[in-house]
Amino acid sequence: MSQDDVKGAGEKFDESLAFNRKQNYRLFIAYSLCDLGDLAWAERELDQALKKYTEAREIFHELDHRDEALALFGLGKIALAQGDLGDARRFFIPGLVIFPTGSSFWSPEQNLEAVALLAISEQQLERSALLLGASEAWLYRTQRLRTPRERQERESAIVTVRGALGEDAFTATWEEGRAMSLEQAVAYALEEYD
Repeated sequence: MSQDDVKGAGEKFDESLAFNRKQNYRLFIAYSLCDLGDLAWAERELDQALKKYTEAREIFHELDHRDEALALFGLGKIALAQGDLGDARRFFIPGLVIFPTGSSFWSPEQNLEAVALLAISEQQLERSALLLGASEAWLYRTQRLRTPRERQERESAIVTVRGALGEDAFTATWEEGRAMSLEQAVAYALEEYD
C-alpha cells in the first residue's frame, strides 16, 4: 500500500480478512478491517471505509482492546474529509487518550497529525504548526511507511500553514513542536478539547 500498489494491497488484505474470519480470530479480523478501511480511504471510497472502520471499532470495543484507537482514527479521517469537524473531534480525541496506554499497531504521529489537520480546518494555524512539528519528530523515530495520500495530505498541510504564518513564525512553532516529548505533545493536542 505504501508503494501505491492498490490492487496488490487489496488482495493481501482480503486474504488476511478471509483467513481471520475462518479462524474466528476476532482481534485480527478487526486489524484486517482497519487495513481495508485504510485502503478504501486512500482510494477515496469513503462509504466502504466507513463500513470497515465501523465494524472494526465494534470488535475492538467488544474485546475492550486499546487498538480501538485505529478504528477511531479512521472514522475521524472520514469525518474530516466530509467537513464534519464535530465528528472528527469526537473520534480523534479518544484515540489520543487511548494511545498513551500503548498499542502494538499504532504510531503516535498519526493522531498528532490528525489533530493538526483538524486545527487547520478550525483556523488554528499555530496549533497546527506545533502539532505538525511534533508529529514530524515521531515520523523520524518510528519510520512508519505512509501511503501516497497520507504523504500528499501532510505536504499540503505544511504548505498551507507555512504560507499562512510566514516562514519565521512557522519555523519557530514547528521547532517547538519537534522538541516536545510524546507526553507533552499529546497533552497539548488535548488542551483545546478538555
